[in-house]
Amino acid sequence: MIRKTMIATTTAVMLASSALVGPALANTTPVHEVDVETDITAIANPKAADYWGRISDDLQSAIAARLAENDQLAPQGAVLDVDIDELALANTFEKVTSDEDAVLVGTVRVLNRDDRSPIDNYTVTVNTAAAHAFDKEGKLKEGAYFDSPAYYVAMVNAFANGVVSRLE
Repeated sequence: MIRKTMIATTTAVMLASSALVGPALANTTPVHEVDVETDITAIANPKAADYWGRISDDLQSAIAARLAENDQLAPQGAVLDVDIDELALANTFEKVTSDEDAVLVGTVRVLNRDDRSPIDNYTVTVNTAAAHAFDKEGKLKEGAYFDSPAYYVAMVNAFANGVVSRLE
């Protein structure tokens, strides 16, 4: 299992003054650490594994960036444990027949930093529509379901938005 742990380096800068973050954290869950877990070896299709191979690192970075934008990074914050559904990734890569079939799915567990006890648990599902893979006329953008970098980035960004929007 590939397990990546990231503690955002911007935490020190953002928390230099407790006065800066006090009001911002009043209605949101502060986060100390983001763990994204994806077992790429579980994806039987080598091309899909290559394509989605950086998903853990990319999701961690995207989630941390959104937390930083929202002033939600805190040394005493919670731990976000995100487990990506590898089967959904492989199926998305191989067998897409509609915009609902192209999905990125993961379970998010919000844990107490000290004892890892659960605080919250939810599933984030992002499909092509959520990733804005359609053009202004509502037609599917060319290559949206295939190995296009723009599609990958859109799915990662939409998923990160879904993770952070649920933290309250």
